Amino acid sequence: MTLADRYPLLHTPTHWAWGDMDVRFSTEAPPDELVTNIHVVCFVGDNIVLCRDDRDIWLLPGGTHERT
Repeated sequence: MTLADRYPLLHTPTHWAWGDMDVRFSTEAPPDELVTNIHVVCFVGDNIVLCRDDRDIWLLPGGTHERT
């Protein structure tokens, strides 16, 4: 079973209206010029690791892509 089969909502393309962004989670790396932010899905056994920010919002760990 693939991660997309196991977590179909995570891999479903969607639109984030708050940032006017079309987003999609993937286990394959996209072309570098398309990357602006990176988020990871970390597993501990069958559990997924989430972070909570200072606004009490839960999110996947990640950050912005820094050009080298």
